[in-house]
Amino acid sequence: MSGVRKLMLVGGPNKGFDWGYRHGWTHDFAIFPECGGSLNAPAPHTQMVCYGLWRNHPELSYEGDAYPGSDDMLYRWDDVYPLSTTEQDWYTTYYGGTGFYTVGRGIQWAIDRGSLVRPLIDAGTPSSVPVYQLCGNMPDMALLHNEHTGPSDGAVFVASCTAGDGIANRAATATLPLNHLKLGWSATAMSQITAWLGCASRM
Repeated sequence: MSGVRKLMLVGGPNKGFDWGYRHGWTHDFAIFPECGGSLNAPAPHTQMVCYGLWRNHPELSYEGDAYPGSDDMLYRWDDVYPLSTTEQDWYTTYYGGTGFYTVGRGIQWAIDRGSLVRPLIDAGTPSSVPVYQLCGNMPDMALLHNEHTGPSDGAVFVASCTAGDGIANRAATATLPLNHLKLGWSATAMSQITAWLGCASRM
C-alpha cells in the first residue's frame, strides 16, 4: 500500500457477509425473470420454481460466470446469528441441496470457489496506514429484503463492518443510523469522512 496515507472503509464487510444465502428465497424472486425478477445480481440458487414450473438459470447464480468476483466477500455468520428458519428452503439454500422450490450448492461451495475474506484478513494492512471504518445500523433499504437476523445496515452485519480482523492500525470506527446505501451519499456520512480526512495521519 505504498503511497496510501489513509484507508477508509465505508460499509465494508470486513469479515464478509452471507446476506444473499441467508435470505436467498426472496432474492431469487428479484432475479429469476420467470418470477418477474430483473435484478442484476447473483442468485444463491441455480434452479427455482416459478408459477409451478422449475426454471433453470445457473448463469444467474453464484455458481455461474456472469458475476465474476461476486463471491469475493462471502463469509459464514451462521455460528453467530442463527438463520431464519421461517424462510422458504432456508436450510438447503444456505447449506446446499434440493429444497421444496429451489436447488443450489450452498454458501460453503461459493466460499471455497473464491472468497477473499480469509486471504485479506491473513494478509492484513500495514501498520503505517491508519484505517477508518464507517458503518451503518439501519436496515431500511427500500424494496429489498433487509438483513434482520442481527444488527445490520440492511446488507452487512454491524459486527462484520466494525471487525478489526487483519487491521494493524485502526484509527477510528463510527456507526451511524444509516442503511448500507445511504452510507455512500448521506450528508452525515460525508461529514464523518470529511472529518477523518482532515485528521492528522497516525503513524
